[in-house]
Amino acid sequence: MARFGGREDLYEAENDKNVELMAQRVKGLKHVSLDIGQSIKDSNRYLNGMDDDMSSSSGMLGGSLTRLQRLNAGSPRCVHSWENVLADSYNFQDYVFLGG
Repeated sequence: MARFGGREDLYEAENDKNVELMAQRVKGLKHVSLDIGQSIKDSNRYLNGMDDDMSSSSGMLGGSLTRLQRLNAGSPRCVHSWENVLADSYNFQDYVFLGG
């Protein structure tokens, strides 16, 4: 192959620089994607914990409502007001956590 006054060497050096630059960028993108993946895992763990907490509080509220309904025979007016409070708390949970 004929040499053209060192142009091939110049092109090869430029290509080597470009390859190195691209390798650095790919490495940077790899770190960004790993950070995004970790952030997603952390967010999912947090949301799962919130879901567990909401299920637990929903179960407690449901149990409280059941107990209040049992008291209904003694004082319907009192139970009715507590049922409204519990219903409002369910609506609040739906609004906050389901994007109401």
